[in-house]
Amino acid sequence: MRPKGKKFFDFSPGQIKSWRAELGISQRDLAILLNVTPWAIISWEKGRSKPRKDKIARLAELAKKGKEEIQKMLSEKIAKE
Repeated sequence: MRPKGKKFFDFSPGQIKSWRAELGISQRDLAILLNVTPWAIISWEKGRSKPRKDKIARLAELAKKGKEEIQKMLSEKIAKE
């Protein structure tokens, strides 16, 4: 159960996928935000591997942000490429 008023992120493979869907971002989008390959995201979501501690910390930061803020960050990051 998600605590009221707080974003909660459980680092299970299913939760990463659910969170991504909730924000309306693709595996590629999340990969861009985390500076990893889309294959890393696929592997995490299928439970084949786990994110490193620095990526878990970044996921936790992103999980606190809203959909609009994530979309803005993504747009800015893509524009820099």
